[in-house]
Amino acid sequence: MKIVLLTFFTLFVIQLSQAQNLITTDLDNFGEMYGQLPKAKTTEDTLNLIRANLLAKGSATFQEYIRLKESLNNYKIEEVFLNRLRLYPKYYASVLRQSEVFKSKEMIQRINAAYGKLLKIYPEAKIKPNVICIGIMDDGGKSFESGQYVGLELFTCNSFADTTELINSNGFIDYLKAGSFDIRRMDELIVHELVHLSQFKGNDEFLKTFKGTIQYIPLLGEGGAAFIADLVFDFKATIGPGTFNAIQYKYCEENKVRLWQDYKNLTDMSKISDYFYKNTHLYPVRSVGYYLGYQICKQYYEKAKNKRKAIKEIIEVTDYDKLVTESAF
Repeated sequence: MKIVLLTFFTLFVIQLSQAQNLITTDLDNFGEMYGQLPKAKTTEDTLNLIRANLLAKGSATFQEYIRLKESLNNYKIEEVFLNRLRLYPKYYASVLRQSEVFKSKEMIQRINAAYGKLLKIYPEAKIKPNVICIGIMDDGGKSFESGQYVGLELFTCNSFADTTELINSNGFIDYLKAGSFDIRRMDELIVHELVHLSQFKGNDEFLKTFKGTIQYIPLLGEGGAAFIADLVFDFKATIGPGTFNAIQYKYCEENKVRLWQDYKNLTDMSKISDYFYKNTHLYPVRSVGYYLGYQICKQYYEKAKNKRKAIKEIIEVTDYDKLVTESAF
């Protein structure tokens, strides 16, 4: 009897851990809604399917995402979903097919292991469940009170995707491809986003503690998350989700002195996003800021005698200039 109870308790703990770390109910809801779309005869029928099967059943995190988008953009999100589904039905179908990977025991185990690996090197890490959703092609990740929102459609414009509808979308396909990867490596992206969660301070606290140059804020924010994720995966995640691909990495390696001088001397703060979050005309590749920040954090870590302390300092940095200077990048 004791063995049976122990086994039951162990299974319960494992299931609880899985539920805490990964929530995929919104994928199920999207699949149910998408499967019923052929039955819709009118626009209102389709909107009702979106409302009933996707929005009303959404997880707490998906509901927070909906409220945020509607408040910022002054629209009804079901109407945006309708527009996207009409424009890109094949692409969404391919996203849904790729989402099947989250039903595998291997993926669940890898994601649970990723949480454990991060906590091992940084026990103070803030932890929230990652909620995998399919959204409206406008947000890949966002932290909410209830969990970390992951917009899967932003990361799945890869070799497994049907992109035939995206070809003439005025650069939209380039935007999607730039951030996409093989989602079997989603555990790497999840660690990257969890580091962001631990980096985050409220505005009041940040303003009280911040020292340094303004353009170093996203530099060490994104570069720090990229480096820590790479460290967690034994330096095998450098080229991959949340960081930079092989072409970007090669270009940055070959031009790093010029790129660093450009970034240090940046005076037009409106151009910062060109280094991180969007297509840019400044350079032939994206993610230059990720690369620079990553290298600074890596050199800081390598020079440090106390590696655990260095990890904490990279994630919890307040004196940005000091960390950049002491990295000797």
